[in-house]
Amino acid sequence: MNEVVHDFATSDNFDAATWWRDFYRATLTHYSGHEVISDRALQRQGIDHKVLAGEAELLIDCKVRSRRYPDVLLEVWHNHDDGRRTKGWARLPLRCHYLAYIYKSDACGLLISFHLMQRALATHYDEWRAKATARRDGFRWVEARNTSYVTVSIAVPTDVLLAAMNEEVGFGLAEAA
Repeated sequence: MNEVVHDFATSDNFDAATWWRDFYRATLTHYSGHEVISDRALQRQGIDHKVLAGEAELLIDCKVRSRRYPDVLLEVWHNHDDGRRTKGWARLPLRCHYLAYIYKSDACGLLISFHLMQRALATHYDEWRAKATARRDGFRWVEARNTSYVTVSIAVPTDVLLAAMNEEVGFGLAEAA
């Protein structure tokens, strides 16, 4: 288990970091600004930033990792100290459009469609779960202790996640009939 205890009330707040502007300029056409959301209720709905890009207002859930890894952590559940298990953010019906997934040490990141990520996770969950359990092909489980629960995430190799998301983009008209 990760030895770091996460406490969101006292952890570093990266939401207001100045490099977000550079990230959004690099990843979004017509970026014209963003607002940092401090309302905890909105944050629980997956909204850390509201980003203006042309006429669109995009809702962004921000994830920051201290250094670059060859994978994306998808939080699949929480094991609570009282024995309950609840879904993690990757499996919840959040309001965000995108994940801004940042590797702080390398000043780089990914802008990931939240809904395509969820579809890819749902489609491939059994396969990815088996690979993570076997620690095969770059998949693994990552646990992190929080104040009253343990976060359980599946590490999905970035190239595998992006390819799986790409598979979810298509839609055949025969499927609609």
